[in-house]
Amino acid sequence: LTEAAFKVKASLQHGEEVRVCGNLPALGNNNPARAIPLHTSPKTFPWWSTLQPVPLPARDCVEYRYCVFVAGEFQRWEGVEEPRVLDCRASESYSWDEGITVVDMLDDLSPPTPQGVSD
Repeated sequence: LTEAAFKVKASLQHGEEVRVCGNLPALGNNNPARAIPLHTSPKTFPWWSTLQPVPLPARDCVEYRYCVFVAGEFQRWEGVEEPRVLDCRASESYSWDEGITVVDMLDDLSPPTPQGVSD
């Protein structure tokens, strides 16, 4: 087992929050209702991070995505086609015994643009 701290840069609207969800029980088993909340403050915004490291099986492949919640309700997934992958098996650069920090930049957490709307 190792620990991973998640940190992501996401400029959201007031009242929105970021959570991380993945294919392991510690990340909610791909169920956004069980996703791990990330936190920010006026001093750290737009950076969001886990308050405590998340336990993950060392030397395993972890798939995860970020999602947006408003008032405790799931609103949307981040705008990527496939989940992000943290492949612990393939990298010698991680020090799994000491834990890791996963740092991501979100390209698109904005709400989808309505289709068929013209200016």
